[in-house]
Amino acid sequence: MRLTRAALIALGAGTLGLGALAAGGAADAEEAPGPGAALYEEGAGATAVLADGRVRVPAASFACAGCHGADGEGGREGGVEFPPVVWEALTDPLRPDGGYDVKALARAVTLGAAPDGRALSTKMPRFEADDAVLTDLAAYLGDLSRRARRGVTAREVRLAAPSEHGERLAFEAALGEANEAGGAWGRRFVIADEGPAILTADEARTPVGAALDRAVRGTVVAFLSRQRIGAVSLTSADASWTDALRDAGIVLREDAATLLVIGPGETPAAGRFDRVIAMPDALDTTEATDRVTLLSGTARPVAETYLAGQVAADAALACGRDLTRACLLRAIDRPDLSRWVSIEPAGAADRR
Repeated sequence: MRLTRAALIALGAGTLGLGALAAGGAADAEEAPGPGAALYEEGAGATAVLADGRVRVPAASFACAGCHGADGEGGREGGVEFPPVVWEALTDPLRPDGGYDVKALARAVTLGAAPDGRALSTKMPRFEADDAVLTDLAAYLGDLSRRARRGVTAREVRLAAPSEHGERLAFEAALGEANEAGGAWGRRFVIADEGPAILTADEARTPVGAALDRAVRGTVVAFLSRQRIGAVSLTSADASWTDALRDAGIVLREDAATLLVIGPGETPAAGRFDRVIAMPDALDTTEATDRVTLLSGTARPVAETYLAGQVAADAALACGRDLTRACLLRAIDRPDLSRWVSIEPAGAADRR
């Protein structure tokens, strides 16, 4: 599923060059988070007790979600196993410790004691919190599975599209292609204009934008290396470009024979350079010569939103049948978008 240059132009008509994503269609509003949610997600409303009670610090650095996951499903990190804490897991009657109730959960959090009296791992801090906070924490854990799967039904994965027309069309096109390819585990992707959504286009677009930037830099640096270009001049200072070039052994020199135009809308005095590499919208390519090479597939609002839909659909497939928001966010975090970026002579791009 590749977005062609022609499709990009068609989707982007009248919208290219816009700034940030318009206010996206967000998932329907959740009720205001209670103290249990604040404790679990942010460590708010409690004190962490460390070193056998000798040290007391705000619990913000020890939020439950940091170890047990935003979805409460637990996991493994650094050789340490973090158990699931969704209420279904805690109250399972087949648990060796007999299972938790509200009072047992409070003892576990404050005293580090399991329901059967066994001491829990000291890797988990003990917490001081009001009874009302601990009671609300139990209620929050009881609802965590539903929250983690908001927008997912037996037949649908619901995502919120942006409100800007061109970007919405791009997002719909990406999800439509994913549905034509079979959806994800028996579910179709649906735009959620009302009701819950597991993810918004804006949430997916944030890592996509960063990934496209990385892909652009990687493609250009690889091209320079293949062409045995050892020195370039940049139109503007940019630490990420400087670092990428330096890592590839390419030096920056004002008198270099090759110019990199790394920002849109820049109009460099390109006449003295033997070669110019630029973004498509950085130069007037109607007067481009054989010295100019263009980067196609660069990040623009419509392109990013289309790719956000692609990445979200791929992530839903990778997460498996039991799709949760936390898994989806992890799966879209650092997508590889190098296949969407290419380099070509200006004349070839103009003929498309």
